[in-house]
Amino acid sequence: MCSLNKEKVLFMAVFLFSFLVFNQYYPLTLFMPDAFKNPVENASGAMYRPMKDEEIFPEGLFSYWSGNSRNLFSKVQEKKKLPPVALDLPVISLPSRIMLSPVPGTASCFWQPFVSQNLTALAADQVTMSGENLERYLVVKEGKEMSALAQKAKGMVRMQDTIFMKDGKRFRGKIISENAQEILLSILENKATQNFVIPAARILKVEKQIQLDEVYQQLWQELDAKDSRGFLELAQSCEENALYEVAQDYFQKIVKSFPTWAEGYLGFASFLRRRLDIDKALHIYALAKENGIHQESITIGMAEIAFSIGLKEKACKMLLPLREFPSIIKGIEYSFATKQYQTVETLIAKARTLGLDAEQKKTLLYWDAMLSMCRGNIEKCLSLCEECAEPVSAEMDNLKGAALYLQGKLGDSARSLTKAIEKRNVWALYNLSLVYFAGGASSQAAGILKRILDTPEIIEDPSTVKATLAYVNFFSDPEKNYGLSSQMLKEAQIHNPQNPLPYYLLGEIGKTQADQQEVAFQSYQRALSLDFQITPALISLGVLSVQSNNLSDSIRYFQEASFRNMPGPWKANVHSYIALVYAHSEEFVKAQEQISLAYKIEENHIFSLQISAWISNKKGAVSEAISTLEILLGKMPKNEYALRAKEAIEENQGLFLWSDQFQREDSEKIRRQWQEIEQDGIDIALREGKAVFSGSNIKGNVPAFLLRSTESHSFISIKADISNSESNMAYTGILYGNIEGDCLYFGKNSQNQLVYAKTKQGTPLKWQSILDKDQPVLMPEKAWNNLQIMRSRKEKNALSLVLDGKILVNIPWDKEKPGKKDIGFFGLHEANISWQLSIDNIQLVEKQ
Repeated sequence: MCSLNKEKVLFMAVFLFSFLVFNQYYPLTLFMPDAFKNPVENASGAMYRPMKDEEIFPEGLFSYWSGNSRNLFSKVQEKKKLPPVALDLPVISLPSRIMLSPVPGTASCFWQPFVSQNLTALAADQVTMSGENLERYLVVKEGKEMSALAQKAKGMVRMQDTIFMKDGKRFRGKIISENAQEILLSILENKATQNFVIPAARILKVEKQIQLDEVYQQLWQELDAKDSRGFLELAQSCEENALYEVAQDYFQKIVKSFPTWAEGYLGFASFLRRRLDIDKALHIYALAKENGIHQESITIGMAEIAFSIGLKEKACKMLLPLREFPSIIKGIEYSFATKQYQTVETLIAKARTLGLDAEQKKTLLYWDAMLSMCRGNIEKCLSLCEECAEPVSAEMDNLKGAALYLQGKLGDSARSLTKAIEKRNVWALYNLSLVYFAGGASSQAAGILKRILDTPEIIEDPSTVKATLAYVNFFSDPEKNYGLSSQMLKEAQIHNPQNPLPYYLLGEIGKTQADQQEVAFQSYQRALSLDFQITPALISLGVLSVQSNNLSDSIRYFQEASFRNMPGPWKANVHSYIALVYAHSEEFVKAQEQISLAYKIEENHIFSLQISAWISNKKGAVSEAISTLEILLGKMPKNEYALRAKEAIEENQGLFLWSDQFQREDSEKIRRQWQEIEQDGIDIALREGKAVFSGSNIKGNVPAFLLRSTESHSFISIKADISNSESNMAYTGILYGNIEGDCLYFGKNSQNQLVYAKTKQGTPLKWQSILDKDQPVLMPEKAWNNLQIMRSRKEKNALSLVLDGKILVNIPWDKEKPGKKDIGFFGLHEANISWQLSIDNIQLVEKQ
């Protein structure tokens, strides 16, 4: 026996093994060209054509190499990892309902209408101010009670002459004439005048008529020449009895007779101010100083005049050097009005150095608490209110109730405000309506506000009350009441054009209406022009600018807000808003700088964490994004954005993308494992970098398909760009399933309406229209539309039909068994009508 050649045996074994493996994946029948499968004699001349290289070379093998290259080492990667999932940017979410500012409230720069805590609704027994109970506190008091001297003078008036007879009778009338023997008296009876002659011998006494001015002349003459206080009281009682000219004459005599007596000048000047004779009042104050009177009350009076005519800064400067308690308190009051809070603090410290009695200490404590309220330090304000000894003033109870309201303690606030209301504090009623509104008792809140407006005597400026009522009414039914509420707010603006609140609230209700965004924008701007310290208006303008994609303006508004002196959480929010705008424009370095500033104020600030995770994911740092989201969820486990984003990122990590842009030479075969099912006269081919269905149906309504296969357990989505510009009357679209069994078709019908069909094995296509508000949804008339079928993320066992990135409908889909599924495209038309469908940019997403 001849010995075996080991090298030949090894060669034959390797060759046989390679042949068997190759034949397993690429059967030899694939090498058989179509010309052999369909002999020429069985085909028409029109069907015969020379075969191309890719037809001779096996389709399956060819699909793994590009173009004309046959280099075994230039293999094309069929699938690749998906790019980072396209997360939605976080959205600034300001509450639709704000917490209205009480009176008194924080300064506008410290006002925080966007509360984050959930307020507890008021119980029924806590809503007590309504109906008759409310009416008791809205009774308008009569005018100032008349002094005893004014009443005495009025009682001395005799409108007729009276003759008292010795026999007890009296006759009233007008004495026409009199002498030693008799008196002629004219008496009016039953609208007729009769004259009576009365003998003097029968008369006991005669009281002649005396007018009010004559009474005062008599009283003036009866006073001691040195009784300055008596003369002043008499002049003041003249004013009470509306004898203004007499009163002014008496005041002039007083300051002339007692040139060094301060109270005479003060009384005269006060009288002139009440008569709105400002120039003469100033002259009297100046005359007092010329006569060597330098009491602080004179300066207070001059400051009050300056303040009343709009010279508020000058009034404050006049009061600052004064050292008496009433002067300091008046200076504090005016400094509050001009928002000079540092001056208020200085004046409070000055007042503490004085020897104060118990009532003065209470007064100073109130203003100290007011300062804390204005600066937004609610805790300190409440602490100072608690220090106040009984009896507590109505103003202090109202301030305490306002502070408790701002803390969200609605029940405690209502109790404190009720005490103030019982002491006749009108603004406590207003504040109680805010508490009721925040606590869910909107109808009772509106009732209080309406009743206040119906009693104009108790408020000088109704604009704030009317604006608040409009806001409360709006939220009782936003869709129905917008028109009425906006009209009320405009009326409030007319009442007081300098009050920013009606403009701000018009912006707040306007931003909730899609067609009123411009009105909201203009209203916020007007509010800022009246009070540039309203930081919430700046923030709202920034948010509206982001929503309208006006990023440059939004940065300007947010940056201005960031320079303001505001509470820490607010400032952190504003920095995160700026970061969001920079993230929008993909300026990630600037965005991270703002996020760092937010973290310095509040560690792991929620909104900043969301933006940071979005940026990390966008840059491809997926592990960093997940780590940031886990930190966020550790702080807020139910944060919806973090939960959705983490789920989307983790799901995306296990997905692969297969895509086909058809960047190959024109061909009758699509290649890359696509299967063309050309039926009923429709040809499917590569044309100019697109997969194209073209032709005219012979029988009509027989679909042609372009398909490939996927595994049911790994399928996530299939989408592509589709052009229907030349297929107006055809049914075209995308599909998933088994075309000979259960299958879902999604596309358009002959009326260009979006439709879908679910088929079972052996059942015909039954199309259903996709509806929006009971109206069929139309395919947009543009060059290309993106259609997608994807597994629903929200519903189990459902497929989502998506047009241009928007989910139209979720279709229930039975749980599938593992196996092959068809994915691809279809087209069909009636007979003898030419049409064409183009397909591009196919993306198939599968999981491992």
